Amino acid sequence: MRIAPAGPFFTEIDETKLALIIAGLKASSRFSMDQTRSVTGFVSGRVQGVGFRYFVMRLAQAENLGGYVRNLDDGRVQFLLHGEAAAVTKVIEKIRIGPSHARVSDLVVEDTDQVMTGFAIR
Repeated sequence: MRIAPAGPFFTEIDETKLALIIAGLKASSRFSMDQTRSVTGFVSGRVQGVGFRYFVMRLAQAENLGGYVRNLDDGRVQFLLHGEAAAVTKVIEKIRIGPSHARVSDLVVEDTDQVMTGFAIR
């Protein structure tokens, strides 16, 4: 039996209940530190010729994500991000804003099975 804080008082927690609580937290995606995610995305707007690819590369490298970023012939930028799910989400939110000289008008992101280590500008 363990004693755990409960407000200003302490309460007894049965070992079995404690084990179930911990198992539930580990199973929950919000608390899983090793959950990975891969996404591919397409960014539209003023995103070429403004340092957008280098912006994405710096963000991805700072979060230890794998993947790539490249300009498309239709004026969009495509990216692939792979790594810890929370880090991928964080980078996507920053891509949505873009660097100071860019203007993101649309961002489409889809989950993918592609896995890549290291990050490259293509």
